[in-house]
Formats: sequence, structure tokens, C-alpha cells
Amino acid sequence: AVVQVLGQLLRIGVTVGALMLPVTQGLEYSCAAIVLGTLAGEVFSFFVLLAFYLAHLARTPAPREKTHRLTPRLLGIALPIAVSAYARTALFTLQQMLTPRGLRSSGASGESALATYGIIHGMVLPLLLLPSASVGVLSQLIVPELTESQVTGRAPRIDYIVNRVFRLGLFFATGVAGVMLFFAGELGDLVYHSAEAGYYLRIFAPLAVVMYLDTLVDGMLKGLGEQVASMGFNILDALSGVLLVYFLLPRYAIGGYVFAVFFTEILNFSLSIGKLLSITNLRPRFWTQLRAALCVIFARAAAYLILPAGLWANSPASLFARILLTVLFYLLGLYLTDCLTREDFAWFKTLLRRDR
Repeated sequence: AVVQVLGQLLRIGVTVGALMLPVTQGLEYSCAAIVLGTLAGEVFSFFVLLAFYLAHLARTPAPREKTHRLTPRLLGIALPIAVSAYARTALFTLQQMLTPRGLRSSGASGESALATYGIIHGMVLPLLLLPSASVGVLSQLIVPELTESQVTGRAPRIDYIVNRVFRLGLFFATGVAGVMLFFAGELGDLVYHSAEAGYYLRIFAPLAVVMYLDTLVDGMLKGLGEQVASMGFNILDALSGVLLVYFLLPRYAIGGYVFAVFFTEILNFSLSIGKLLSITNLRPRFWTQLRAALCVIFARAAAYLILPAGLWANSPASLFARILLTVLFYLLGLYLTDCLTREDFAWFKTLLRRDR
């Protein structure tokens, strides 16, 4: 976590510093400055992680007994993840190259077509995925927990973790989707000063539930040794995105791109959750999902009654206060309807202590 934060800070610092130089004026040089910042952050993170690893190796005593087949077992985990990442990156790059071509072929001008695409890809989706950092942390924390339970043959423990993580992830994703949906217009104006960004944020907000849960399910599959299946799902997801962009964008323009994003995310999640259901006793409950959605609606209504939209002249402080109230009322609703219990909080604290 420390390395990630430092790497991001260095990346931002180098990028901003390079963009402020006189030589980087112009589109091409500005893009080069961004690439330079990214490269600096990645190289820095690699060497710092390597230093941490070597330091840990130096102070850790050698095992008394040789670990059986350690290298093949490590490669069996690492290679599918690496292949999936490389393949998805290549396919995603191809999709990025095909998108402007498809938008121009639809009849729209190059500038207007790319402007809308830039709003979705560069403004809406990053804002929608910003809270997913918490889900990413949880998906990493449960990997060793599930692996240990699987190795020791504790199937009931696996089912307990899978059901609890999925349920908590559902509540979190539903809350994020609700906030993004109800406050899309105001968030678009505040963050980007763009009504169009708010419009598309409202369209993509429900997809947050699928995207966040897919991150958790993917982590659980890796923890249960299903990284090969996860690799296949990710590659199929990326490949389907390339095909949809190639065939739909020339005819349906930005509507085709929106459909492609929804289709690929739902496809990946459907395949992943299907695999998880087949190897565990995961029991998603419709009534629980419905209660979470009703709690979001209740929270929005309660926050609006206490702080109407016109209060404080729609200032950032007013927006922050209404979002905070919505979140608090949402958590209260989950607690009062027995969706969240004290056991849930106690389990999560145990998981964090275990990670340390």
C-alpha cells in the first residue's frame, strides 16, 4: 500500500512537472509527458518493492525443510494471472484504436465523436470506479484467507467467507450506485463542470453493482485456485469488447459503445459468478438485494428532506453534506433491516488484523 501511494504521488508529480515545461506545449508533447509520468511511477514502484522483498528475505530465516514443488506451484498461480493481464491489455489497446475509427464511420465528426467518448472513458468511468479501491483491498485480503481454508479442507469456512464477502460487497456496490445515480448531475457539474458527464454518469451508475461485485468474485476465484478460469473469462470479456466495438460503433455510434461496455461487464460477471456458484455454496438472496435497494431510496429521500437540493445555493459543501447524510441513512437502514450486523464489522476487523 505504501509503495502504491508513493508511486502514484511520483507519477502525478512527474506528469504535472513535465506538463508545465515550455517544451511540452502541444498535444503530442503533452501525451509524452503523461507517458513519462506513468513510466517513472512504475519503475519507482518496481525498485521499491524489490528493495522491500530483499530486506524481508534477509531477515527471514531459511525454512528447515525444503518446500515441495514450490516453483511449479508459484508459476501455476502467477502465469495465468500474467497471461490474462497481457492479453487483456493487448485487446484493450486494440479496442481503444478501433473506437475512434468506428465513431468516425458512424457519420459523426471526428471532434464530436471523440469528445463524447472521452467524457465516458476519461471522466465518467474513473469517477464511477473511484470508490472501488475499497473493494480491491477486500478482494486482495480474502485471497490468502480462502487459500488457507481450501488447503486445510475447511469447506464450511469457505462457504462462510464467500457468502459474507458477496453480501457485504453487494451492499457497498448498491450504495455507490445509488449515490452516483441520485447525485450524477451535481457531481458532473462539480468535478468536471460538464452536464454531459453527469448525464452519462447517471446512465452508467447501475453498472457499478456489476463491476464492483465482479472484482470481488474474481478475487474469490483466485483464492480458490481458479485463476485459469478467471483468465479465460477476462480474455473472453476483452475479445467480445473488441468485436462489439468493431461491428456496432460504425452503425450506432456512442450508443453502440455504451452497449458494449454494459455487455462485456455483465458477461464477465455472469461467467465468474456462475463458476463461483459451481464450486461453493454461495447463496445470493433476492430479498437481501431488494432490501439494499430500498435502503438506498430511503436514504436519498431522508437526506433530501433534511437538506433540500437548493440549500446553500448548490455549493460543494451542500453536495458533500447531502451525500454524507445519504450514506449514513443507508448504513442505518441496512442495520435496522438486519442486512448489516455487528458480526459483519467484527469479522472485517479480524480480517484486517490477520492481514497485518
